[in-house]
Amino acid sequence: MGAFLDKPKTDKNNDQGVAHGTRYAVASMQGWRIDMEDAHVVEISMSSEPPFLNWSFYAVFDGHAGNKAAQHSAENLLKTLLATSQFAQIVQKLNHSSGVMDAAALSLLEEGIKEGFLTLDAKLRERHETDEDNERSGTTAICAIVTPSHIVLANLGVLYRFVTFLISYLFQMILENLGSPHHSKSKKAK
Repeated sequence: MGAFLDKPKTDKNNDQGVAHGTRYAVASMQGWRIDMEDAHVVEISMSSEPPFLNWSFYAVFDGHAGNKAAQHSAENLLKTLLATSQFAQIVQKLNHSSGVMDAAALSLLEEGIKEGFLTLDAKLRERHETDEDNERSGTTAICAIVTPSHIVLANLGVLYRFVTFLISYLFQMILENLGSPHHSKSKKAK
């Protein structure tokens, strides 16, 4: 695992769509590695139940020394987040507040993301200990949870350049949407 090819695989896998009024696009390419070590997730609805029905989840996993950690994370991170006690509390809180995300709900979201990442990390460690192939891959991760009122980013690992790019892109997107006349309440702006 982790070895290089004689020439890169340059075939690209592309996906795009619209989720709750926000456009997204994903592109991936294997490159020089023998196996594709990276993975991504696009869930336009985090769950079929409110409030997560209107929340989107996006994640990129940058695998290292193999693909198992990135693949496992892509398949399980969202389920792990939704299974935390904090996400259950968010449902209760939003049901009692007409769906309004206040500071307490955002704090629960932050704590739930931390708890979910730590739980998934423990499961990955456990898998490494029992893996018969002795595969020891790892992964960094960045995810975005997009609610009707907030964009929450979580980063695990060293994707600093990507995080910087993503944050600047998201701010540009937000400013463009806020600056469009149909979002303005001012008659002058319309």
